[in-house]
Amino acid sequence: MPARLYGILPIKVENKQSHLHPQLIVKDEIRPDRNELVQVKEKYGRPMTYTLAVVDEGLLDLTHFRTPSLWGHFYQKQGLGVRTWDLYDEVMGGYAGKYGNVLSVGGDEEGGVDESVHKTNRFKPAVKFLGPFKLKPGQTARHSIEMG
Repeated sequence: MPARLYGILPIKVENKQSHLHPQLIVKDEIRPDRNELVQVKEKYGRPMTYTLAVVDEGLLDLTHFRTPSLWGHFYQKQGLGVRTWDLYDEVMGGYAGKYGNVLSVGGDEEGGVDESVHKTNRFKPAVKFLGPFKLKPGQTARHSIEMG
């Protein structure tokens, strides 16, 4: 039997006013070495603060990136920030006997790394990060992005 148990029960509180619905007006395809216009607005004309990230589709495919639900991402559950202390390491050491200190985990840095693998760069990735910007109520923002 464990020496102690405790649990946490989350209580979900959701403010409907915290949901924002950003909309982007941009071409279906953006080409490198051009200036592109991006327009940003909130569907219901509410104020918001935002950033823009333009990333090459090939890079996103490499990591299987999918656009997250914005509200779900920023309001996701977080771990409880409570610190606890115990003597568990001393209790576990009692069962290991005289060989408990001999066994260890690790050793992954023994082999070394081939640096030539990390130097391959087949193309210059198209990545731009802009912001943060503040959008006033009912406003549509226009940004000219130089994809060079």
